[in-house]
Amino acid sequence: MKKELFLYLLIGGILLNISFVFALNNNSCEEAGNVCQLHSCPQHQERVLNLTCPEETSKGYVCCRDKVYTNIEQKIIVQPEGIEEGDNIDISVQLPTFRDCVYYLIDPSGMEKQEGSGGCGPIGRVTSFSTDRLKELFGTLESGTYQIKVIAAKSNNPNITLIEKFTIGLTGPMLQSLCKVENGEGDCIFLNKTYNVKHIGCNNNITLEFAYDDQKELFGELNQGTSRVFLKDGTEIKLNSAPCSVYMTTILFRKKISNECGNNLCEIKEDSSNCPNDCKELVSLPELEEQNEPNLKCSTGCLYKTNCLPTGVRVGNQYCGIEGEFLLQKEKEENCNNNFECQSGLCIDDSCIEKGLFKKFLEWLKNLFS
Repeated sequence: MKKELFLYLLIGGILLNISFVFALNNNSCEEAGNVCQLHSCPQHQERVLNLTCPEETSKGYVCCRDKVYTNIEQKIIVQPEGIEEGDNIDISVQLPTFRDCVYYLIDPSGMEKQEGSGGCGPIGRVTSFSTDRLKELFGTLESGTYQIKVIAAKSNNPNITLIEKFTIGLTGPMLQSLCKVENGEGDCIFLNKTYNVKHIGCNNNITLEFAYDDQKELFGELNQGTSRVFLKDGTEIKLNSAPCSVYMTTILFRKKISNECGNNLCEIKEDSSNCPNDCKELVSLPELEEQNEPNLKCSTGCLYKTNCLPTGVRVGNQYCGIEGEFLLQKEKEENCNNNFECQSGLCIDDSCIEKGLFKKFLEWLKNLFS
């Protein structure tokens, strides 16, 4: 009996040692694609109780796996929606699990450049850069539609590729025209070109189709008041409103002005130093002509044909005022703030005076001190 008990104890001890050695060397945690962490799991991970790590009992390692947030949609969020030169751009990548992400930027021509890399996941890590960074990457900053591409990698898992578009708006003086489209379809005329516009949806789920020059362009998932898109002819489209209460949308057509020195017009960004022939102290142009497009306006300055003239430029007997409208020049003794408001080109002590009178005054001063 004692001999049999001894054999049982011996066999039990051997089995216990084997199981202990197996426990020390078992790595079922990492074999299952998880990781072993010392003492506890980080915030983005959770503990797996039925899997073991090497030397778990002696050094306190625990098995951890990434949390999966099933309620989080994988997507890229770009803020703000309306971006112009000088703005900062915030890119937030949301994924159900944490991954290593590489960021790429794509310009309107399709050129692709890597911007950076880092972790991304459910928290929505934000990557920020300014429009100056786009200049550095692509050599210039063009208005139009850009793309942000993110490749999210994780070991033993296929890569996830996400792409989101964003637009860089026009800056500087622009010709613009507001157009209303009722009952789902209508024609808009901008710079003597006709655009047939079809409109579906309202508020923040709007689709617009533009047909012009024997081509069609379709834009979906637009938001009223914020969405901007660019047509292939360089025209910027800003969706001002599309309320659900009425079947109508209001669209702003905009196009940047291309200045040209030597056309006898002192245009925006031209002055007497960079274009002296066009920008003399007082510029006189032919009389105003009736415009073909009554809704066409300038974002800065006054509209003259298809040009935006800066404040102070004379057209016939009128001048471009600070409010963006042409006003009649003032006669002598009328109140004024600037020389260009007066027919004589002289505003002294808030009053228009004749050139001859001012010349006599200068001669009197000269004689007084001679």
